[in-house]
Amino acid sequence: MKKLVLATVLASIFGIASAAGPYASLTYDEKDKVNSPEVHHVYGLNVGEKFSSGLGLEVRMEDEKVDKGDGTQKQEGLAQVKVSYDIVTGTILTPYVGVAVGQKDKATIDFPFWVGELGAKVALGDASVGYNFRRRTAFDNNATNAFF
Repeated sequence: MKKLVLATVLASIFGIASAAGPYASLTYDEKDKVNSPEVHHVYGLNVGEKFSSGLGLEVRMEDEKVDKGDGTQKQEGLAQVKVSYDIVTGTILTPYVGVAVGQKDKATIDFPFWVGELGAKVALGDASVGYNFRRRTAFDNNATNAFF
């Protein structure tokens, strides 16, 4: 609950995402694992800065509650720093690339990871819709299987 309150305060201080300048956003994702009764509820906070050059710097924090499907739960967390670059096309379509490093904290293992991302956003007034491909992998090969 404390993290959610902090996220709300930071979002109100930094405002809504804009083309350039500081931004903050709150996210909620629900992940259903294939062939598993687990359901993951992921609450996220992104705080960043977009520069007029197309570069962006972002910090992301996640709090993840895992319902195991048998009445038990576990808690996980994530923190990462990402650098991205928007490829300006002069249209409503903006392709982008990004790289990130971070730390994943699971119930049984904690490990650092890297991320590579390639995507595109379509501007719809003050909002946008996007699609991306993201590869997230642990630096330690022994932790890779525990990541997904």
